[in-house]
Amino acid sequence: MNILMICNSYPNRQYPNAYVFVHNQTQMLQKRGHHVVVMDIDLRSLRWRRKYGFWIDTYEGVVVYRMSFPFVTRSPMPPECVNWVTRRLALIVYKKMLQNGERFDLMHAHFAFASGAAAAVIKKRFGLPYVITEHSSGIHMGKKNIVKASLDCYHYADQIVTVSNVLRDALKKCGIHQRIHVIPNVVNTNRFRPDSSCKQNDVFTFLTVTRLVPEKGIDLLLTAFAQMRKQHPNIALIIAGDGDERSRLEKLAKELEISDKAMFKGMIPNREMPLIYNRADCFVLPSHNETFGMVYAEAASCGLPVIGTKCGGPEDIICEKNGLLIDRFDAKPLKAAMEKIYGDYQNYCNQKEQMHQDIETRFGETRVYQMLMQVYKHLKNEGNVL
Repeated sequence: MNILMICNSYPNRQYPNAYVFVHNQTQMLQKRGHHVVVMDIDLRSLRWRRKYGFWIDTYEGVVVYRMSFPFVTRSPMPPECVNWVTRRLALIVYKKMLQNGERFDLMHAHFAFASGAAAAVIKKRFGLPYVITEHSSGIHMGKKNIVKASLDCYHYADQIVTVSNVLRDALKKCGIHQRIHVIPNVVNTNRFRPDSSCKQNDVFTFLTVTRLVPEKGIDLLLTAFAQMRKQHPNIALIIAGDGDERSRLEKLAKELEISDKAMFKGMIPNREMPLIYNRADCFVLPSHNETFGMVYAEAASCGLPVIGTKCGGPEDIICEKNGLLIDRFDAKPLKAAMEKIYGDYQNYCNQKEQMHQDIETRFGETRVYQMLMQVYKHLKNEGNVL
């Protein structure tokens, strides 16, 4: 198949972690013989310093038509305005694709907001069918402006996918009556696998990988870690990621007197993450909201026990064999879960390969590809695909 993948941010050399889940899916399809081209309409604000305008790029073997225009500001913008600009830029980019000889059987938009608007306008003008995969926490949280801006994109879509069961249920509550498929983000289990040779010392290390923003609950993690360290001095915490909260969190770590053991590593490229996971002993992220939670699955695929909250996506990933689910917003159950993993670590350590195999079975390329092909074939069977 010839597939046009549409997103509003795609990895590049400057920002290799941007929407890496879209890149993973694109590479999965390419490896199986499909011709995939990406349309990236990037309207992020000026604080995301980057090249502006239109150009054609190749990133890790993927051809990307990039249109970068700093339209979004840090203050809230009406989603309808973002959709309006996205639609017009998408038509410009699509016509350039046609001029370059590209022809597609279908489009796959990631997120209804913005990317779905791009797919909808191309379908209206050129008759090309499209699939939406929804990832948005705005939909999960019922943000009315995001829901309103997304509804037309869902209604025009030929197929709808969500990355978790909780997100599917959220769409149904929004009044989406079409069939909704649940297909998780793909985990590259060839890269993310147990490797005991990476461990550097005998210090028990907790790891979190996330954007440093309030909804990730890292302040709770620092508090729970500080309490636990009073009984267990030979533990450490690695915080991989960056964001607006970093300076506040570093100040909190100093106030809790754990600066020497809570290490802020900043943003780490995704290609280096298998090593980071395998140097740790337990992954923990007490998020307030997740629609999937790729880092939980990657960590478990590396054989790490994982601790997550009952906030949406983690319920589809974390199970009895690979970790613990706790309530949100509370450092007390978080500390108790960290203590339990610490005490039972040898049991988890003996099951690293089983944890890896479980993730491969549920989220590996073979499984996700089969599910995705079923969605694409619905379009073909209905006579929509050229």
